[in-house]
Amino acid sequence: MQYLKDGVKTFSLLILSTIIAYIYFHFTHNTTNISTVYMLYVFLVARLTSGYVWCVIASICGMLGVNYMFTYPYFAFNFSLSGYPFAFIGMLIIAIITSTLTAHAKEQSRIKALREACLNQLNEINKQLIIADSSTQIIELTLNYVVSSAHISCIFYTEDPIHDQMPVSHLVLPEDEAVFCSAYERAIAHLAYVSEKPSGMSYGITSTSPDSKCFYLPVISHSHTWGVLGFLANDNPAFIKDNLSFFTLMIPQMALAFERQNLLDDHQRLAIEAEKEKMRGNLLRAISHDLRTPLTSIIGSSAAYLESTSYLKEDEKLQLITQIHEDSNWLLHMVENLLSVTRIVKETAKVIKSSELLEEVIAESVSRIKKRYPNAAICVTVPDEMVLVPMDATLIEQVIMNLIENALKYAKASSPIQVKATVQSRMVQVDVIDDGIGIAKNTLETLFDGYCPNHATSIDINKGIGIGLSICQTIISAHSGTLTARNLEKGAIFTFTLPLEEDI
Repeated sequence: MQYLKDGVKTFSLLILSTIIAYIYFHFTHNTTNISTVYMLYVFLVARLTSGYVWCVIASICGMLGVNYMFTYPYFAFNFSLSGYPFAFIGMLIIAIITSTLTAHAKEQSRIKALREACLNQLNEINKQLIIADSSTQIIELTLNYVVSSAHISCIFYTEDPIHDQMPVSHLVLPEDEAVFCSAYERAIAHLAYVSEKPSGMSYGITSTSPDSKCFYLPVISHSHTWGVLGFLANDNPAFIKDNLSFFTLMIPQMALAFERQNLLDDHQRLAIEAEKEKMRGNLLRAISHDLRTPLTSIIGSSAAYLESTSYLKEDEKLQLITQIHEDSNWLLHMVENLLSVTRIVKETAKVIKSSELLEEVIAESVSRIKKRYPNAAICVTVPDEMVLVPMDATLIEQVIMNLIENALKYAKASSPIQVKATVQSRMVQVDVIDDGIGIAKNTLETLFDGYCPNHATSIDINKGIGIGLSICQTIISAHSGTLTARNLEKGAIFTFTLPLEEDI
């Protein structure tokens, strides 16, 4: 189609130039500037057509036009005339050289514009790859760009193509998927993966598989193969001429993006592991601190009862048994807390969530606390509308119970403990408020570390409370929420938030 258009342009300009030259010759009877008209014709053909073929044809046509129509003898060639052959050949050489130089300059200008556009495209995709925050996003950005710029189907294998059952593909036509999924094409992609060299159709880079309809480029950095990028070229001349060289330059940028993301993921994993170690250490310190004293008390009380049964009065025996009973109940509560933590998935520090009615979760927590503290005064305020929150109901109940029990045992409040639930922007907030003695300022920063007492003068000499708050922090963090504490003008407030939308 392009050759036909160039041919029409060439011969249309030839006719136009001949008409102009004839009119000029008819009125002036001067042939001096006739060659200039045809030389202009050669320049126009070089400018308006592609390649060198039509420039050479225009040069020959222009030379023939001058010598046949406007050079004596008119409408005939006579090489026997003195100087005629040299003029004929000289004009032909000048026309060919002129047209070739013009076409070459045009081609260089086209190449320069193409390179500039290529650099701009590389810069644009590099900007997008820099802000990508996952390997999946890097792949999606690259494939989207391939489809939008070259209008060809593409695929990316993150593993060996023979074993990768879930490659990411972006298709221009639905039937292109069958081509990528064929055993032959997967074998060609596998060759690129294991050899770390391009494979597929022969475009001057490789000729390993001339029967392949696709071309595959391995994404490599520092001898590590991140995957294989495949294109369904299908003998597309435009792809061969322009796009392949650009994609070859794009591959290193993609590899660097994968390498950078891998380093960020490693750094994040190390940070998570460090946080887990810190949490584990805090938990162990809390356990050793909080369990040792009540166990010592139980052992001491039971030993005193056994060794001095005949000497003790009934009220003293009752006091020892009561102390053993209280400490045993406290240890049972502590074990419940520890079992709650085991519900959190260790590898991801996440929990299995389901939509729960917030009012029912709070009501169940308060009901269970009432069984332990029948005389506890608790005032609950919840939204009028139903609020469904993604959560592990058992764990959140444990958090609410721990916070209420903490206020009941250590705040020394004179008014009922208040539990308030409100809906904020895309999250729910639960406050546990008391009007007691507040929290010591020197313990606020380490309140949830698992080994610091929380209220200013509420330290129980027999048992600490650090582990309960530490577990609350662990549970809320696993729900992607926040847990904070601060002093009020009188008393303290513990606040935790939970997102209303489940994390994906």
